[in-house]
Amino acid sequence: MSHSAQVRKDWKDDPLCHDTGTFEGMTGMFQRAADLDALGHGKVVDGLSNEIGCPVWIGHGSGDKVTSFPASERVFGELVVKETGDKTFKNFEGAYHKLHAEPDGVGEEFAKEVGEWIVKHASQGDHTKPKL
Repeated sequence: MSHSAQVRKDWKDDPLCHDTGTFEGMTGMFQRAADLDALGHGKVVDGLSNEIGCPVWIGHGSGDKVTSFPASERVFGELVVKETGDKTFKNFEGAYHKLHAEPDGVGEEFAKEVGEWIVKHASQGDHTKPKL
């Protein structure tokens, strides 16, 4: 989850974080993973599209051991932002899954990147209705 020993301990000690789930939850998770994998390989997925109507920012730690960094890169590469083409992928080199909780300035860099992106995009265009 994080390079920080305290963050790992907090996760382990948190009674709301557990290693159990339901079959229904697992089924949904596996289906979403398969759909995203297919989309990331340029395949058509019923009910999903690689075209979106709003800017997108994706950040991922290349050392993430929970979700796949290469899969995120593939999905990002397949995304088409209608009209503006405004999409950003930020690689946090060597960072693990909980980017906001990474030590050595990574968590602060993550917060700064996200905050700056939000402020930039919040000050642009007509925000009276979503363009999804």
